[in-house]
Amino acid sequence: MSRKEKLEELFSRLNADLNLKADQQSSLRQIVADHLTQRKAAASQHKDNPAARKEAVRPLNQKLRQDIGAVLDAAQKKIFQSNKEAYRDLLRD
Repeated sequence: MSRKEKLEELFSRLNADLNLKADQQSSLRQIVADHLTQRKAAASQHKDNPAARKEAVRPLNQKLRQDIGAVLDAAQKKIFQSNKEAYRDLLRD
């Protein structure tokens, strides 16, 4: 599955699981796009050092979760939490 296909699958799953409103869909797409850009930049700075790369990406992953949480309501957050491993797998390279 290509990177683009994985992202579309992620957005499709999020929409289906969380019953997202149009503004939430747009916000989540932007949040994920920004995250992936930042993660790619951080990873490329540490491409020869996996431990440093992991440390550089960790705060970005925390920010991603916070940003997503800010867009979701309480019920959606619970569903997101219970499915986060599946979503995480779709974000991995």
